[in-house]
Amino acid sequence: MTGWSALMAAVFKRHDDIVIKLLEGRAAPLIQDKNQTNALLLAINENATSKVVFSLLDHVQSPRLLNATDGHGETALSYANKKKNDELVQKLLQNGANPNLP
Repeated sequence: MTGWSALMAAVFKRHDDIVIKLLEGRAAPLIQDKNQTNALLLAINENATSKVVFSLLDHVQSPRLLNATDGHGETALSYANKKKNDELVQKLLQNGANPNLP
C-alpha cells in the first residue's frame, strides 16, 4: 500500500460494507496515492463487485475528476475497456468519461 486512503484499503480487501459506509460518510473516491491510483481505478483493476464500483462512481462529482489518470496514464474508462466490462464502460460514458483519452 502506497499511501492508500481507508476507502482504497476497504476496496482492495473487498470489504464492500465498509466501502459503502465510508462513501455515506463522504469519503472521496478519487483521492490519489503516490502512484496516482484512486479507489475507483483500484476497484476496476481488482474486479470489485458492481455494487462497489457503481457506488464509487455515483460519488464522483465531475467528469473532470472521472477522467483522472493514474501513474500509467490510464483512466477509469481505459481500465474498464481492458477488463471488457461493457456495462461499466456504458455507465462511465453516461457519467461523462472522455473516450478520447488513453
